[in-house]
Amino acid sequence: MRPSIRSQLHIALFLLGLFGAAAFLAKLDKLPFWSWSRSRYADAAKELNATDIVFFGSSRVHYGMVPAAFDEEMAAQGHPMRSYNLGISGQRAHDSLRTIEWALEQPRARLRYAIVELQTWDQRQRGTDWMTDQTIENHIPQHLLARLSSIAQRNQSTVDKAKNLLETVSHTAANTLSVGQGQRILDGLIAELQGRPIPNTLAVPDRGFQSSATDASEDSKKLAQELRDKPELAAARVATRMDPQHARYYNGDFNYEEFQRQDSLLRAAGLVPIYITVPYLYLKSPSFETVDNLAKTYVVLDFDNPTNYPQLFEPGMYFDPGHFNEAGAALFTRLAARTIVSSAQEGRLPALPASSATPAPAKSPVHGPK
Repeated sequence: MRPSIRSQLHIALFLLGLFGAAAFLAKLDKLPFWSWSRSRYADAAKELNATDIVFFGSSRVHYGMVPAAFDEEMAAQGHPMRSYNLGISGQRAHDSLRTIEWALEQPRARLRYAIVELQTWDQRQRGTDWMTDQTIENHIPQHLLARLSSIAQRNQSTVDKAKNLLETVSHTAANTLSVGQGQRILDGLIAELQGRPIPNTLAVPDRGFQSSATDASEDSKKLAQELRDKPELAAARVATRMDPQHARYYNGDFNYEEFQRQDSLLRAAGLVPIYITVPYLYLKSPSFETVDNLAKTYVVLDFDNPTNYPQLFEPGMYFDPGHFNEAGAALFTRLAARTIVSSAQEGRLPALPASSATPAPAKSPVHGPK
């Protein structure tokens, strides 16, 4: 055998062994998350089978939807439900889709509704995200092409696109090869065989809801202080929010094809998807055009609208410009519950499970198909 052919064969065998071992480890990995979010997934795995409606999204859902308040309001409206908050701080739309896919693989006998935050499908990496655990665990190989498509759609320079491409491919490769995860996977397998709890997980209170002030980053604390020190800044930003010529918002990075795949996935699993926008004092996201386009076909509850929901844009309801405080979260959650009830009563959603006594219809302005 010629040396060149022998070298190529050795390389091929090495790659086959490398990816084969990685695939084998992935099959053994019962909880393929190892960042701080691991405990949230472990708790959700136990809770989803007794849950009727689950919330998916970013930190704005994580810190903004209170299951206890939602359930109480739904019961008061005559539709008792049990909810769970699986919004995860730091996630964007591609990451939330990863969470949705994982949730649909869990036991979920009662699960019928999914409230999903509308986000941009932005693939830009935050400056502190390079090779962090949470970023790597969210980048699975099945999503690589979709993430690359989002990069291609983004209105940015060629240099920035190349940087985002490198980051996306690198994070996906690290996850695919289970770099540094062998011991964790083995520990999880041994714990399962011995009937012990999943290792390296902590208790998650309040069915996934967490106050935005808990473990807030230094950047969030600075923004929170600015909000308290300069309330006029927030007022000025809110005043221009509904003017497309002046409002600041993300544009050109909504991956409609991947959104449609997500919607089809939820419906095929027997769930009713309900899409929401979550208020943000300083920035409109997604854009007006995106929300209006989606509302022609899907049920979209557009709460990121100070004209229709001025009570949600009071600075006193916020911890920092992008996240409610506990009072704001409770207000938003109850309003969301009432709006879902009114949407069902208007025929935009399937009939909700009802108790024996149902109160008069709750009226709230919403976007969406009639």
